[in-house]
Amino acid sequence: MEEKREIGKSRLQIATDSYVESIRNYAVKSEIPFTKDETQRIMNAIRTVDGILQNEGLAWATLSRNNVESVLQQVAFLKVNPSAMPRECYFILRNRKTKEGAWVKDLEFGIEGAGNDAILRHFGVDVREVRSYVVYEGDEFEKPYYDGWEVKLPKYRPLNKTKKPLYAVYLIKTSSGYEVSIAEREEVKTSLLAHIRQNGVSETRLRELEKYSLDDLLTKDEFVNEKVTYTVRKQENGKWVEKTQQRDMIGLAWTSSVSREKVVERKLRNIATRKFPKDFSHTDIETLYEKTFEDEKYNNNDVIDTEEIIIDSEIDYQDNANAETIPNESELNVSDDFVVVSETKNKTETVVEPIKKTKRSDDTEIIKEYLAQEKAQAEKPKETKQEVPDWF
Repeated sequence: MEEKREIGKSRLQIATDSYVESIRNYAVKSEIPFTKDETQRIMNAIRTVDGILQNEGLAWATLSRNNVESVLQQVAFLKVNPSAMPRECYFILRNRKTKEGAWVKDLEFGIEGAGNDAILRHFGVDVREVRSYVVYEGDEFEKPYYDGWEVKLPKYRPLNKTKKPLYAVYLIKTSSGYEVSIAEREEVKTSLLAHIRQNGVSETRLRELEKYSLDDLLTKDEFVNEKVTYTVRKQENGKWVEKTQQRDMIGLAWTSSVSREKVVERKLRNIATRKFPKDFSHTDIETLYEKTFEDEKYNNNDVIDTEEIIIDSEIDYQDNANAETIPNESELNVSDDFVVVSETKNKTETVVEPIKKTKRSDDTEIIKEYLAQEKAQAEKPKETKQEVPDWF
């Protein structure tokens, strides 16, 4: 019995000891500094993930060790704290189909809010100080511009008329002056199109969608209600039976009035901070950073047909939460009895997938969950040692 559970150690202690030691060895081999701060960030991440695994009735063995180590490396070496308030990062449990056709669960990691500021402070080239804010529709705002060598800083007066984000602005003080890194609302469309591609939309349809604005895609019924059609084939009594099913082209998190603008704001901050040059001093750390936005690259041809389970994060990260063909734990290793032929308007693709429907959350459920999480976050004690960004 695993040698009496390593003399009374909890599963959390076992996971923590094992992963911390493994990542410490990786750091030594790769010549990356590993201090008590890295250890603490890893422990915070493991506690966060362990709580959700327990809530979902899952064991650590459900996740690939290599996958978990990769995520914990991101947490440790990108210097973001999963326990920080305001939030610096989030985690997602994603169901993924392997090349062999089996379903597995992956743990994914992303930067949010204060994490963008933290990364700029730690890795931005010649960064001395960072200030940032989001400009909303109705605010008074004058864009920055260059007058020769001199940077004319933006002028901003918040009027708090709406919560529709138009720009994310980062003011960065360097040894030689000031820099401004800014992202505009329409730039978020690239991330949305990447999300749409992941939901299985054909390249022909994507080229048509490129002609429309971000707000058109997120609010007009013709796009919000558009479906991706696919055929499920199952062998019954020696015969193949085909059934046509559909899923939303755009995930509910993007289109729901509860979460839509929060998603756009998060994307704006990510885009603005990515534009500023960084020095990670190690190629492995640079690779870990690039992994945090791989799924938002519009030139990524991989189609991810999955459900996302959010870990210690707000409802607006459920980009694919309305997927309708997600296996449960007993179906992670599927047989040839389950075949799905994905069909978009100009593309047909055969993948192995168990037939399992999950209930699609409606706006009422999302609102209830969102308010509950907002209340939980408000009651959660803040860490006084964390450096809070100026925009909070």
